Amino acid sequence: MFVLRTNTIVPTVSEMEGLLRFLNWLTSLQHGYSGVVLVSHGAIFLDIPVLIRALQRASLAENFFQVSYHAGRVRTI
Repeated sequence: MFVLRTNTIVPTVSEMEGLLRFLNWLTSLQHGYSGVVLVSHGAIFLDIPVLIRALQRASLAENFFQVSYHAGRVRTI
């Protein structure tokens, strides 16, 4: 990917590789806790639905829910 503003090339990975790296990073943050809490300004309406759809496409949603702490019911999108 080329970033015009900085005039640099940024290395990219596939969606699957990015999701696996993200899940591995989340797992590394647990340190004995029951889960990781993700916080975002637009989480409910954009960030989480997009993330969950990508995880479902990659069959990694269950892995995500094992690592992340979620209060209440989780809705499948």
